[in-house]
Amino acid sequence: MIKNVIHTGPWLRVESGNSYTPYFNMNSNNPAVGQVRYNGSNQNLEVFDGSIWQNLTSGSSACISMSNAAEEILVWAQKKMEQEQELESLMKRNPGLQDLHEKFELMRALCQNEEQNKNNNAR
Repeated sequence: MIKNVIHTGPWLRVESGNSYTPYFNMNSNNPAVGQVRYNGSNQNLEVFDGSIWQNLTSGSSACISMSNAAEEILVWAQKKMEQEQELESLMKRNPGLQDLHEKFELMRALCQNEEQNKNNNAR
């Protein structure tokens, strides 16, 4: 059982699940080997080994993180979004820049189309 989730960084969000306990809560005097219970007094998951209840969560916790590459991608995407927002704002304030941007996008599409045609004809 994961008792705690420790995370750092702005890209991972951890939320708690449901408030109910999805484990068997054995209050009987004769538990079977392998039965599991949640001990509310010490907030631990325990399994019965045939003679005593063994704590399954003794100090263990999971550490969840993203790879460096994933974080780099997210940082890049965030910067790219900010750049696009800044460009949109500049184009709204400067109609000449908007016109130039539209012409640039048209030229780029024409160049990409020409490259595709060359590649198709080369086959």
